[in-house]
Amino acid sequence: MPTPVESTDVAQLCAAHYRPLHAHVRRKLPQRSDADDVVQETWLRVVKVAASGLLSNGRAYLYRVAHNLIADHYRLIQRRREEALDDAQLQAIADPAPLPEQCLLDAEQLRHLDAIIAALPPRSREVFLLARVEQLSLADIGRQLGISRQTAHGHLLRAPDSELGVRIDANRRALQLRHGQAWFQVAPDRDRPFQVHTPHGTVTAVGTAFDIAVNGDASVVTVTEHQVRVDSGSGSSEAAAGQQLRFDGTAPSAALAAAPAQLAWRERRLAWVSAPLADVVQDLDRWHGGRTWIAGDALRRQPVTVLADADTAARSRDQLAAELHVRVVRIGPNLQVWLPAKASSDAR
Repeated sequence: MPTPVESTDVAQLCAAHYRPLHAHVRRKLPQRSDADDVVQETWLRVVKVAASGLLSNGRAYLYRVAHNLIADHYRLIQRRREEALDDAQLQAIADPAPLPEQCLLDAEQLRHLDAIIAALPPRSREVFLLARVEQLSLADIGRQLGISRQTAHGHLLRAPDSELGVRIDANRRALQLRHGQAWFQVAPDRDRPFQVHTPHGTVTAVGTAFDIAVNGDASVVTVTEHQVRVDSGSGSSEAAAGQQLRFDGTAPSAALAAAPAQLAWRERRLAWVSAPLADVVQDLDRWHGGRTWIAGDALRRQPVTVLADADTAARSRDQLAAELHVRVVRIGPNLQVWLPAKASSDAR
């Protein structure tokens, strides 16, 4: 029975086979971008299997995964060709203009959207329209309105890689934050309460300002003005200005004094205090666009305290790796694997 390869062997596997594998895939796929995608996905799958201790023959598994992904790529291309229309079919397509029913629905959506924009505080509404409609930069908006760039940024706050959807009806103002973090400033309207839905519950405000961060297993709301109510699972709780509470889909926790670090991102300052390493690195990746895989539960859960700047998130991530003495395996330009440091000879 073969001996499973430990996650710590991934570094040697990468050093020996990264370039040959990339060259092999490149010969199979004419587009370099397609080859890069296949190679990155191959290494991600190998790292995950190795971390679980189930990898027996590293090189063979590596190339088998790559070949399967290449086959999937060509199957997708073939399926797209089969679904393509010929000239006769294209000519038979009806007038592409929307149906009258769709025009009515679109007009109704626009009316609701206009109502939501009109309900924003006046300055937030000005900044929103200048940024989203006029396509002005924050610096230009600041000059036009006589405010600083940072103040303009404060009215359009959503952390990178955050997914925010609008759910509109005639009786309420509702948004859905699926992941990431965002700050909201809401104009009072008791007849149409403002709601933000996350995977773990619903935050309701009449007129207030608050921040919501959606993590993997829970959401955290931090109130900066007035008060909000949180409904999660079978429970409900309230938080006032200067407080925050956590909710995970079962019941919200009691409101506690807000941690200043929770809102630091609004000024492009990033701060974590005794936070799990995996959460910190994931947030840093979100700001600079990279991807980091951390092998080993103990390393992922290791608490760290970090103060960083959003504009230098990649450098902060690399400094953190150096300070923790982890072994870093770089797989392509944007993917890293962090492995626990080798035990010293004395420890053995």
